[in-house]
Amino acid sequence: MRQWVRDHALGLTFVGLFLATWAGQAVVQWFEYAQDQEAHHQAVTGGGYLLTFGRATLENWQSEFLQLASFVIFSAYLIYRGSPESKDGQDRLEAKVDQLLREHNIDPDYFDGEGQ
Repeated sequence: MRQWVRDHALGLTFVGLFLATWAGQAVVQWFEYAQDQEAHHQAVTGGGYLLTFGRATLENWQSEFLQLASFVIFSAYLIYRGSPESKDGQDRLEAKVDQLLREHNIDPDYFDGEGQ
């Protein structure tokens, strides 16, 4: 069990942080909902609160997921294409190294096999 927790510590930490902040939002939203209902002389009900809390949660998640999806998509297609981390950047680097080796009369295939 200890090994599993250590192997999944990052995920467990983020799940814990998520649940803690979501619980904090629920508590704060409850007081806000109750105060708003009392200010309008309306009954404070659990169903009304759950509807308000659910709506606020979905609005928050929608904006966060939209932001994250935009960042991932734009990063993948606009920033990182052709970067040293991408496959095409590695292929280009290998081609340059092979060219330099040939210019110095060294067979580039020597290093691909069992030569060294």
